[in-house]
Amino acid sequence: LYGMCNTARQEMEETDIQYIDIDWCLTKPEETYAAVASEILRKCTFGHNSVRITHRGRFVARHVSSKPYEAAQRDFPMPNSGVIAITGGNGALALVMGEWMLAKAEEQGASGFSIKFLSRSMKISDLNMPTWKRIQAKAEKMGIQVEQAR
Repeated sequence: LYGMCNTARQEMEETDIQYIDIDWCLTKPEETYAAVASEILRKCTFGHNSVRITHRGRFVARHVSSKPYEAAQRDFPMPNSGVIAITGGNGALALVMGEWMLAKAEEQGASGFSIKFLSRSMKISDLNMPTWKRIQAKAEKMGIQVEQAR
């Protein structure tokens, strides 16, 4: 449901969607019900948060639209020296980010910097290996050093 609510927020911006998650086994039901009612009646944040109410407290994930940032259409200037470090370096998201950075560098004619993909294991899965190979090949052509590091 969490993912579905996030998707619905993106697709139906004019509709306020509030996601409230509670413990499956309530230790203090009356307190939990009061907390849920408080969330529902909280006008200033209704539809902007995902809330988890547990016996330990209230945890909030704030959702902010990226449209004002996207509308600014600011460039992402790539450096001509230095190191860019990407944590979670052998995961799919990190590799996608690395490919995007190389595309930006190519677009801007930037080179001379390095990208370090940081991870504890420094092992790329078989599934992610084709992406890593593409990154290495493109970076080599552009004069950008890429490496897996700890």
